[in-house]
Amino acid sequence: MSVATSSFATTSEKSTPTASNRWDASEWQRPLPKKVIRSFADESLDEPWNAWLRYLSHRKCPCSLAQLLSSRQSPLIWSTVVSLRNEETENIIALTQHHHYKKKNREREIQERLSSWLLEADTVAIDSSHALECVAWAWVMPFLATHCREPLWWSLLDRLIQNAADACQLDVTKSPLSAILLGGELPLVLAHVFPERKATAELLGLAITNLSESLTELLDGEGMLPATHLPLLRPLLGCWTRCRAVMETRRKFLWSNDAEDQYRWLVTQTLRMSRPGGAMIFNGMTFGRSARDLFRAALQLGGNDIDAAAADCLFASPKDGETITNEELSPAYHSEWSALAILRNRWSRKARQLAITYADGQNRIELCQGPSVILSGNWSFEITHNGQMRPQDATAEWDEIAFESDEDVDYLELEMEVTPQIRIQRSFLLARRDQILILADAVLCEKADPIEYRSHLPLADEMTTHLEADTCELTLKSPQPCTRILPLWLPEWRSANGHGKLDVQQRHILMEHSGVGRLFAPLFFDLSRKRNSRPLTWRQLAVGQMRQNVSDNQAVGFRVQIGQEQWLLYRSLTEAANRTVLGQNLMGELHVSRFLKTGEVEELIEVQ
Repeated sequence: MSVATSSFATTSEKSTPTASNRWDASEWQRPLPKKVIRSFADESLDEPWNAWLRYLSHRKCPCSLAQLLSSRQSPLIWSTVVSLRNEETENIIALTQHHHYKKKNREREIQERLSSWLLEADTVAIDSSHALECVAWAWVMPFLATHCREPLWWSLLDRLIQNAADACQLDVTKSPLSAILLGGELPLVLAHVFPERKATAELLGLAITNLSESLTELLDGEGMLPATHLPLLRPLLGCWTRCRAVMETRRKFLWSNDAEDQYRWLVTQTLRMSRPGGAMIFNGMTFGRSARDLFRAALQLGGNDIDAAAADCLFASPKDGETITNEELSPAYHSEWSALAILRNRWSRKARQLAITYADGQNRIELCQGPSVILSGNWSFEITHNGQMRPQDATAEWDEIAFESDEDVDYLELEMEVTPQIRIQRSFLLARRDQILILADAVLCEKADPIEYRSHLPLADEMTTHLEADTCELTLKSPQPCTRILPLWLPEWRSANGHGKLDVQQRHILMEHSGVGRLFAPLFFDLSRKRNSRPLTWRQLAVGQMRQNVSDNQAVGFRVQIGQEQWLLYRSLTEAANRTVLGQNLMGELHVSRFLKTGEVEELIEVQ
């Protein structure tokens, strides 16, 4: 985060105030009444504290966190990270709930917890849990004044101011949640709850600057985080939403216009990166009360009517969900900068959705059929070239080479260089109305050398599998049959000879294929539950060029039939040429179409 460090430096360079100068008039300002400020100098050292407590007890503003954001649980829960959640953090967060204020005889418990926390503050690791605890303490400091000793209270305030100052040392691109909590939300809350004290009030400008820059630096221009930080999407939305609520009470101190635009985009993108039913993608947590409260608050502060309608369709039961068309708000999204894509057929709890990330050489996918998760994890591969195995290089990167999204399909294609002579092109195609998905790898070698391909598709935890005895078809169940998978490069019947296999090993779908120079391994997913009982079949087709059939390492074609529905898939493995498949003249690299009842072919996509 690029921050202006001068204010922090000034705060951190000050010596810790002594008991005698804490009440100096120069340290205080309005809205603290002048007569109260004068009383600090006129009375003994014991009396200013009592005068301060009397003032706090009658102060109507500023609003507490519970007043700003209505939530059954503390809104701070929105920013907890599953891997770092602990009982101590949750206990401190619980103090921000209004009903905890009314509990009697809590002084000893609070002082012990606070004393222990301050004792460990100098040595504890700075992570998001500690940062969130700092924000929680800041919110309850007015309440703590009447529940702990004066020296302990001032020690906490000094520590929180120091932590906010030290936040300039955190890199927002590496530790975004900790940096924003400590460098943005913490100083904002301190300035909000204690506008009377100059040392805290002066933190406001710096907090606004840090928050503005964090939104514009971390997001892709359309509100999307980098794929590497995707697990923090909702915790960060929670942080920025709380800050947005605080700034709503001080309109002249809102963050920049660019930051406001990014926040509003972020609300939309968080909807896109949610599973049907509301859970976060790549995250095992369910869509509970706290998530509903977060979305309600975010939609009120940064959403619009279309966002609200999309949320109703995605999270509510189908009978309650409003209708929203894909033209009003596309359910799909791709960001090359973020290295992620979401393919989804519509806004609905019953949607078919594929989430894809391809950062740091990892290709993580998550396939959902409604709320049910079918695939989830990293899709890895290995290539054997001339008998030498070449596993996926951990330092190699996936590059996006094509993305298309329209009313018929969402399509993404990635490429990775395995060796200077070998490339792998990976494609993802979701046909929206047809409810089919095609996942495919094309291995392209510059020379006509023997190559073998193997990859592992990760199954979701709740999925069970069934391989047919006579055919190569694979059925996934959860617990009822939900998806049928067809390995198109293999013959339908196991008795026929094929170059490879499809199997299930250690919670992964194992794909194997072999060829000379080039090969194409497509998996066809039938995502329609209504078609589960219908008969199916598939065939590899002859591909003609200049009245002669071409070999499998030049181009391949496939026909799939389920019930009365049929589809055609074609892939060129060399430079595109005028070829014929099933009576269709094709010029592109990839072609997918459906057969109509009239016998005509309707193109879904053609990639040149």
